Amino acid sequence: MKKVLLYFGGFSETIGGSEWMPLLFAEWLQPRCRLTFATNTSVDFGKLAQAYGIRVDPARMECLVLKNEATAFERVVGRAAGCTADLVLRRFGKRFDICISCHNPRDFGRPAVCFLHMLYAHDPVFAIRCNNHEWFPARFSAPWWIFWIRRFARRFVPGLPRRPDRVLVDSRETIVPNSNFVKQTLEKVYGIHLTDAFYPPTLFSPLAEAVPRDRNIVYIGRIHEEKGIDTIIDTVAEARRRTGQATELYLAGVLSATPYCERLKARAARCPWIHLLGGVYGRAKQELLAVHGFAIHVERTEAFGISITEYLKAGVVPVVPDSGGACEIVSDTDLSYATPAEAVAILTRLLTDPAFCAAKQVSCKARGERFTVDAYRARQDAWLARILAGQPLPGTLQHTC
Repeated sequence: MKKVLLYFGGFSETIGGSEWMPLLFAEWLQPRCRLTFATNTSVDFGKLAQAYGIRVDPARMECLVLKNEATAFERVVGRAAGCTADLVLRRFGKRFDICISCHNPRDFGRPAVCFLHMLYAHDPVFAIRCNNHEWFPARFSAPWWIFWIRRFARRFVPGLPRRPDRVLVDSRETIVPNSNFVKQTLEKVYGIHLTDAFYPPTLFSPLAEAVPRDRNIVYIGRIHEEKGIDTIIDTVAEARRRTGQATELYLAGVLSATPYCERLKARAARCPWIHLLGGVYGRAKQELLAVHGFAIHVERTEAFGISITEYLKAGVVPVVPDSGGACEIVSDTDLSYATPAEAVAILTRLLTDPAFCAAKQVSCKARGERFTVDAYRARQDAWLARILAGQPLPGTLQHTC
């Protein structure tokens, strides 16, 4: 059997689609190869498997915790250059027949298949170029000069792993984008050709719908300034004014202790139709999406948008920007907008035109079938079978620079 190294950076307390993917990969791969799972921090696979119904046997799978496997040299140099995981992966990668990353481009020291995951967060230069069009981001977890020292060190110091953007443009690698938006953006920025998009799985299974649904609007996601929550509120407020309807807005997401969230709380206190729900998961999320009629997002550079697929599967009609991954998921120009005024117009029509609203509920529900667990598993199994057999993936990377 082939030896396969599967890497994912780490799991949060609440497993999302991008985190569920490596677990499903492990489930499919384990009986078909000698699987080793590498991660930055310790993972209780038994607990995860039981909680999420994943058929993985931890006793039959070797686990590498990279921070524990790092040598003293790798810890010191890796911390300075920001590449500890890559240093360890390069040392272990040569021992395996196939290396797969579910956590963005990684340097295994040999050709690998890298599935993109939250690339904006892990490649600041890409975020600067594509989102801000600036050379320096507004915030870093470390001083900006440390970022640039690490960047130049990883380029010029012999023996250090390649930077993520260098892995991206290396024709030996197979890079898999998580949406066509990400694919097109990366191709434009880096001058490369990626594989076809591979959508991450979505855990959500809807409850039976309330009939009829109410006329309220929901947003599920991070409560952060980049998500444009103020713009969402302004848009709903204008739709309320135009229609004269008492539509309410439900914002579901963790409220962190930040000035931005405090301002939102103050605004909600002044407007009783705004409901800040905090984090909503599991059964509570199912119940939320079973009764409300509409959803709205405003971020124009969202890579994929798992919550958008949840709206569709639940029969909620989402109104989304006409750029980014959200409109790709919805795939309906009637529900995408270029300006806030257009967003208001779409919401107004949904609230006042019963025939239009009913038609969109049906079409959104049908579109949601594309993102069911069964549909994902069929797609995943076909792709992993190709990887294990050494066959090219659909749209395999071809270097065009």
